[in-house]
Amino acid sequence: MSTQTLNATGAFPSGEARNGGFFQAVRTFFDAVGDSLAAAHEYKRLVAAGVEPSQAARRVFETKLDR
Repeated sequence: MSTQTLNATGAFPSGEARNGGFFQAVRTFFDAVGDSLAAAHEYKRLVAAGVEPSQAARRVFETKLDR
């Protein structure tokens, strides 16, 4: 039987938590939260404007979340 342990540094690309320290990790987290809130707002705006939900989701992923 094999077990795997996870640590917080695995959650950040390129080991940002190790290289940038705790405050960089916190900043990365809040940047991600802000990006997701902006994407959710854009999705709701598009759906309210009559765009089909699947098309609205596609547009949001292509424009707001594609990095």
